[in-house]
Amino acid sequence: MSNEDDESVGVMDIRLVRHTFSHQGVEGFLYYEGEDQAAFATLELPWRDNARGASCIPRGRYECIWAKSPRFGMCYHVLDVPGRANILFHNGNYAGNLKLGFRSDSSGCILLGMKHGVLGGQKAVINSRAARRKFEDDLAGEKFLLTIDER
Repeated sequence: MSNEDDESVGVMDIRLVRHTFSHQGVEGFLYYEGEDQAAFATLELPWRDNARGASCIPRGRYECIWAKSPRFGMCYHVLDVPGRANILFHNGNYAGNLKLGFRSDSSGCILLGMKHGVLGGQKAVINSRAARRKFEDDLAGEKFLLTIDER
């Protein structure tokens, strides 16, 4: 196949590297292609065997597109997650295990922040609305490939 037929040519690669795992959420950093400095902090639900509404998604490589969500309006959607749907990048502060009494603004999505911190005694991402706006402005509706890994 020639490069002209490859739809991924010219599509930005973005890496999400998870680094801290707890019942209060999975902390990570989002890196734009070719950059060594993180663009954003991320927070996801703890790993619970990819359970819908209760777990972060599996490590892997996913296509992400700009599309409308009934709850969050236009935002980025992570496609083709095994056994899952409606995985979004959106704003929120918390992604803890609800069954253990932690707060959560996520049902399996990826929360963006300008940095990690603590709010009300729980791990959180800070300045989430500003981070989401900057992320969406940076990408301007263009699709991208997301690689999720752990260190």
